[in-house]
Amino acid sequence: NIRVGKDDGASTASISPTNRSARSRSAALSRSNAGLPSPRRSYAEWRIDEPVRIAYTKFERSVARRKSREEAVMSRISAAFALAAALLLAQSVAASADNSFSFAVGGGHRGLSLTNRTAQGPPFALSAHLGPQGAFGEYNSNANNHGALDFRGDVTFLIVSGNTALICGVVRHAAIPEEEDTGFAVAVVDNGPPGSVAPDLISLTNVLIPVPQSQTDCEANSFLLLPFLLLPVVDGNITVDDAAS
Repeated sequence: NIRVGKDDGASTASISPTNRSARSRSAALSRSNAGLPSPRRSYAEWRIDEPVRIAYTKFERSVARRKSREEAVMSRISAAFALAAALLLAQSVAASADNSFSFAVGGGHRGLSLTNRTAQGPPFALSAHLGPQGAFGEYNSNANNHGALDFRGDVTFLIVSGNTALICGVVRHAAIPEEEDTGFAVAVVDNGPPGSVAPDLISLTNVLIPVPQSQTDCEANSFLLLPFLLLPVVDGNITVDDAAS
């Protein structure tokens, strides 16, 4: 394949295309064995490797998505543990507060008379507590005639003595708009757990009164504990705890 000729007294060597291709492949192999980058690949060679490149790219993306999902799950688990710890702490604080301060809680229906312990009047719900900053809680009266006894009020004063409690506060929402931002007062008597011989009692509710500004103002409603103003609690229960006793 090698031809030697004369050209102005100089010798020249001519290499055929076949030998040029072989030398190119040999050079590429030598560069590869030496750790050197291979010459630029042809379009045909690039097309042969393309499926492998696509498959590897998909694999990398799949790994990244799986890692992202795992991190999101761990984040939600951490948040759930933090919420559970906060709830346990809140329950512990509430239990400690209940052991240190008086309260009156309960609900049911206000009876219609002491002689009929099954006849139901309007439903009510009570949550009144004493704390370091004074009284707090809610009283709800839900008369179905949308009258003066259909309201929700914030508890601002609580006076507990033995098994009786006097609750005073301010009306926040009412069926009668004019009743909002006025005062209310109600009294309850805890006569034991449900089924006791003597029922728990709740008084008539004093409404549309000036908002009590002091404990003395609330005490002015102690007449609500008079026997003829008290009605039985039907299908419910009242619990009064006097921390001082």
